[in-house]
Amino acid sequence: MRQLLEFSIRTGTVVLALIALSAPIGCGGSNKPKAYPTAGEVYFQGKPAEGASVVFVPLEAGVGSVYPSGEVDGSGAFRLTSFKADDGAPAGEYAIVLNWQKTEVRNGEVYLVERDKFGGRFANVAVSNLRAEVKKEKNQIKRIDVE
Repeated sequence: MRQLLEFSIRTGTVVLALIALSAPIGCGGSNKPKAYPTAGEVYFQGKPAEGASVVFVPLEAGVGSVYPSGEVDGSGAFRLTSFKADDGAPAGEYAIVLNWQKTEVRNGEVYLVERDKFGGRFANVAVSNLRAEVKKEKNQIKRIDVE
């Protein structure tokens, strides 16, 4: 049980750090880059990876970098959000990080119920070989099929 809680806390810390890093920096967010609509699909063993999280990590990250993210729906599709719902991602090159685990909130605490179904193969930039380019236009990312 303690190991489960420690893992949940580490996972939650990483997610919170990504959210904090993706927040606009500066007064009023006036320096934020333009986001371009970006969508894609994630499938696991031929079926939609419903509930999986998708995070685009800029390959040239710096202070104020945006980490667009989304969640895979029942059809296998996702739409990225940077500043407001489904607005997309700033133009650039990205590593794609995928995580598909199930958590529950009990008594105000987040617990890991099911480990990453991708087995951690895409859990961070160091291990994920998935890449995408977001152009200054509407973007449809090539479907990601995981076996």
